[in-house]
Amino acid sequence: MSIEALKLIPQEESFNETSFEQEITNRHQLQDRPAILETIKTILKLINPVRVNGAGNHEITTLFRDIVFKNRNMIGTTGLSQLAEANLSDENGTLTDKGVELVKAIAGSYKGVEGELAY
Repeated sequence: MSIEALKLIPQEESFNETSFEQEITNRHQLQDRPAILETIKTILKLINPVRVNGAGNHEITTLFRDIVFKNRNMIGTTGLSQLAEANLSDENGTLTDKGVELVKAIAGSYKGVEGELAY
């Protein structure tokens, strides 16, 4: 199974993915870097938003970096490079304060992950 088999579960049934993505993209000036949103959502599928929601900044940074380290090939280098170029993380996936804020903003709209990933 691939990462595409995993699906983020929205907090609200009336959640509109397209509107949410446009809002996040505009609020965080990501219009020129569309891969960033998808990369963060991919990593959140592996972390599970439940672990991010309510966690401290240090814990989020550690979770994110560990997932990136263990799954770099599955996540893809383009999105990871764009995260670093946008000053959201370093080359190793360690989030900046701005990156933590974005991850929290995205994770807050989801309550879990559906599906299973076979290694």
